[in-house]
Amino acid sequence: MTELEHVYQSIHDKNIAVYNLHFSPTIKSMCVCAAEESIILDKNAIETQKEEIEIITHEITHIETGNTYCVTSTSNTRLARANRNFYEAKTERATIRKLLPPEKLQRAIFNVGCEYRRIADYCNRTLDFVKKAFNYYETIGIQFELPEYSY
Repeated sequence: MTELEHVYQSIHDKNIAVYNLHFSPTIKSMCVCAAEESIILDKNAIETQKEEIEIITHEITHIETGNTYCVTSTSNTRLARANRNFYEAKTERATIRKLLPPEKLQRAIFNVGCEYRRIADYCNRTLDFVKKAFNYYETIGIQFELPEYSY
């Protein structure tokens, strides 16, 4: 079973419905927590399986952690933006810990070196996600040991 198939199986096991719907050029996904928990994706906007895994895991993490907010909170008031940013950032951090825990990044560094692109390929993640992960871990004080040959 591929990682993407595993992610979809996890959604199915949690009785979360998945719908494919086009939103806008800037929105690729959202989760809905109402009578039925569901994830809505714009599959036409998702370019790779790596990105799909990251997006779906992010939306599942919203549901699992309860870091959800009312869709109308995407209005442009200062408080609405602050709430949305708070829940998105909290969910992004949890998604990073789930998909790229520090141990996995350390193993990647020892196996392929320190170049972000090689780490992304090794971990089956997008380059952007790997950069976010390193930035997050740096902000919470986690440092990675470098292999001897990288000096």
